[in-house]
Amino acid sequence: MTIFLSPEASQQLAILLNYLEEEWSSVTRRKFQKKLDQKLNVIKIMPFAFPESKIYKQSRKCVITSQTSVFYKINIRACWEFCF
Repeated sequence: MTIFLSPEASQQLAILLNYLEEEWSSVTRRKFQKKLDQKLNVIKIMPFAFPESKIYKQSRKCVITSQTSVFYKINIRACWEFCF
């Protein structure tokens, strides 16, 4: 399965990673990136592993950290990330 980021999600992720590096440290950014990559790999392998979202219809919610979640939709051919 392939994961695509929407333009909005790409922008939000760039802002978040920049914030982590500037306000915290590059180590914090790398730790977050590692957690995110691990969760995205789970989504690639088992797209139904995370619960359905109560906020967004036909979407699933994957918690990356207690402050950050990823909401995604499953498509027959692809998995779309759309909100951080």
